[in-house]
Amino acid sequence: MGFARRLHSIFSYKSKVKPTIDVSSPVLINVNILRHHNITCHCKSMAIPIGIQGNEYRCVKCDNRIIGINYNFGNRDITDGSLNTLSKDAVQLLDMTYYDDAVDFLKSERYY
Repeated sequence: MGFARRLHSIFSYKSKVKPTIDVSSPVLINVNILRHHNITCHCKSMAIPIGIQGNEYRCVKCDNRIIGINYNFGNRDITDGSLNTLSKDAVQLLDMTYYDDAVDFLKSERYY
């Protein structure tokens, strides 16, 4: 009986250390930006911005295009008319190189 308990305890061990996710990954940065700046589609799912700047969103479930509030995930420019001309952090910039991967991540995580 002692051997069976030890064997069971070895295979049922749960680490108390939570697995860490690399939040500095460009894909996860894009996922977090899209997650925090989405609007709700008519089908009750998430519609995410479709570019760096604009007001167009696309639903990740039904692919419906929606006009919403303006967004700007690019660098600020002194000539853009905004009062805040401080540069943005890397976690505030949407990298279009990893945009499709971020959309695929959101689709697989939420709807399938």
